[in-house]
Amino acid sequence: MTRNERLLQWVIAGIFFVVCFAFFQWIYPNHLFIKEQMRIFLYTIDYFISFWDEPAWLSCYVGNFLIQFFHLTVIGPLIVTCVLLLLWYFSMRVLRKFGGGNMVSVYALFPVALEWGLICRLSYSIASTLSFIFVLWFFLGYIRIKNKQLSVWVAFILLPNNL
Repeated sequence: MTRNERLLQWVIAGIFFVVCFAFFQWIYPNHLFIKEQMRIFLYTIDYFISFWDEPAWLSCYVGNFLIQFFHLTVIGPLIVTCVLLLLWYFSMRVLRKFGGGNMVSVYALFPVALEWGLICRLSYSIASTLSFIFVLWFFLGYIRIKNKQLSVWVAFILLPNNL
């Protein structure tokens, strides 16, 4: 990766961070507050165990943990922006593994823009975005496995439990 490509990535990330943060801070601020009011997060073992019955339980738990901070003026937009930047980073890494070319940083913005639009809906939880990030993260780990037998066993373990 050349110096110009890295500079382009940093410029895109900076512009995206500023625009996304400004959008959720000043243009659409009440949305995050309403989402926070729809959820409650408890710091108990029973509450944590209750998530094991849900699909993508880790994403739901982490998402509910993050949603509890949405009522804070600056923290809510900061959380959403950082989650979207994390999605952009992992999307870029996956695209780079498959030879996305010089414009990988721009191509990786397409799923991020889609998730941004979906986060604007009240019924859409940030846990869905976190699930997408976890899937990309697990995929990047899985494609690093060189041993064929080990990759079959890991794929079997990573299969969903609700077949």
